[in-house]
Amino acid sequence: MTEEEILHKGEWLHDSLVLKINSKLFGKLLPIEVSFDQGEAKNLSTTSVSAINDFLRLTVENLQAIEEAIWKHCLACNQTQTSRGSSDGGKTWVDKSTTLEENLSEWGIKTKEDALDKSSIEGVWMANTWGKHSSANVFYLGISVAWDNEHGMNIIFRNGKLDDVE
Repeated sequence: MTEEEILHKGEWLHDSLVLKINSKLFGKLLPIEVSFDQGEAKNLSTTSVSAINDFLRLTVENLQAIEEAIWKHCLACNQTQTSRGSSDGGKTWVDKSTTLEENLSEWGIKTKEDALDKSSIEGVWMANTWGKHSSANVFYLGISVAWDNEHGMNIIFRNGKLDDVE
């Protein structure tokens, strides 16, 4: 897509341009949000245009890497944990350990496929100003996950390749 096509199809919401794209790869309509600094001219940077096109060019191979990243995030968030608790108002304290399997079962997860079923791609986000600081095309793929409903997870793509997970 060109800058003109993106600006034409997008909708301005405060200091963000939101473009709704029907993603064949994810099988649903997804928002792509480009945030602008307050007062910044409403011109898309070349890195934002390139990042949007990088998202549109994601392939089945990228999807497999995304699925693997979701599974690894699930395992990392549900590792064996030890907590200290009291059932008698603080008179007696005991250490309680939970295993990975116990933690996963809290979310109904036993397999990678279960974890994928408990996650959902929510949209794409980028800051237009990133182009001022780097020549890399960067976008965040936002994902809601059952095991971390407060923060979810983001998969960061740089120049069309999965770069990091947070």
